[in-house]
Amino acid sequence: MKRISHCILVLLASMMSLTAAAQVMTVHHKDGTVKTFPVNNIEEVTFDKETLPTLTNQYAVGDDVKSVGTVLMTKDEHDYNFVLCQETGVTEVTPDNAMLLISVPDSLVGKTIDLAQIEPDVVDIVPGATAEPYEFEQGTFKVSFDKFGKKVTFALESLTPVGTNVRLAYSGAFVETYDADNQFFVTPQDGEAATYDIASVLRVKPTTTGAATQIAFGDATATTAEGLKQSHAAVWFSVSAAKLNSTVDLANDKSSYTLRYIDYATGTTQENTVASGTLTTAQADGDKVYFSLSATLEDGTQLDADYYGTVTDVEALDEMIPTPVMPNEVQFYDADGNMQVEQAITSLKYEDSYSGRSYYFVIEGANVKDPMATPQLKFGDALVNAGKINLAELKDGDGFYINYKSINLASPDSKYAGFMPIPNNGTLSITLDEDGNYDIYLDVANKYNTPGMNVVNGGDGSRIVISYKGKAEKL
Repeated sequence: MKRISHCILVLLASMMSLTAAAQVMTVHHKDGTVKTFPVNNIEEVTFDKETLPTLTNQYAVGDDVKSVGTVLMTKDEHDYNFVLCQETGVTEVTPDNAMLLISVPDSLVGKTIDLAQIEPDVVDIVPGATAEPYEFEQGTFKVSFDKFGKKVTFALESLTPVGTNVRLAYSGAFVETYDADNQFFVTPQDGEAATYDIASVLRVKPTTTGAATQIAFGDATATTAEGLKQSHAAVWFSVSAAKLNSTVDLANDKSSYTLRYIDYATGTTQENTVASGTLTTAQADGDKVYFSLSATLEDGTQLDADYYGTVTDVEALDEMIPTPVMPNEVQFYDADGNMQVEQAITSLKYEDSYSGRSYYFVIEGANVKDPMATPQLKFGDALVNAGKINLAELKDGDGFYINYKSINLASPDSKYAGFMPIPNNGTLSITLDEDGNYDIYLDVANKYNTPGMNVVNGGDGSRIVISYKGKAEKL
């Protein structure tokens, strides 16, 4: 009995020794996971290279292969930035459609980059808008454009530290887009910046070959130039056809652009007073526009704006210019722009005659009937409450007439038979309310055409500005 017990104990000990000695193969993955395999279940272990599928306009992480449907590109001062999307026809990037983000310095475009040797953050390849950039243990990457700049090619073959193959092969079209804050900053000299969202952008397309493109923007939501007057501030610029979709040096290339800055709080407009800066436009003739403005005006005001988005096409932008906030007064400037007269208007008188009603802007101590001392104005009913009128577009029957010092201009009424000077410039606005109160503003230079005498752009260039609010009394 003792012998049998002894044999059983020896057998158990042998079995325990056999169990303890069973061999397993343990595989340690680079991502930290561990997996074991019993050796007695392994017949053979072989090592070979994995054959990866050939990619054609595709992005692959391991064996997960996705097609590239859209490539969007933005370019800043130093880098090219790409967003690759699986969907086709993407125009706006969102966290949901951004499949792969790539940022490459322009100095490395066209070069094969060793991803194991490149400094961190020089090249970023990011799997999605909310992810961290890939880290690469080895591999190469190259991005290049064709000679026409219409196609982009990506070639990525890489291995991450955890042993995942990340690859990209694409050659095809891309859509250039732009990164902008859609904001407008106005910084007075020695003052704090006022920040406005750009709510509306209006455009006047050229009607003739080679003409300039005009763009205006402000912080009011508007589809007309008149609507932009609800803004705190606005800018209206034009760019010549030769400089459109490029960068203009505002100090050294003044013949290529015009720029107006409008402060609606004061009703003032600064026109072509830029001291320095740049203006960049792109896609300015497409469905969307991009512009970037940085301008210092002569009074020290700094304007900064950038925008990328939709645009509303209009026929003209003149209505966005406000009537200046002025007292009741007349101003007269010589041909060099020097102010010669600045006198208060004490009242407005009118007189009816066979030729119509004449209005006299009374200056204290001046002879009302003397046009060298008192401005005389005539206008037809069609010009009252008609908004801002471009005097270069006056028509037969408008009944316009201004007479003061050297300025003697009229609308092309048939009664003059083409022998009266017709202004080729200037603005006029006349409003009349139910209580008989007038609001009159006139700004015109003595430059004119006289068809009956074959005169084009005649006149001495002197200028009159009249501002008056109040009633008119019979003389």
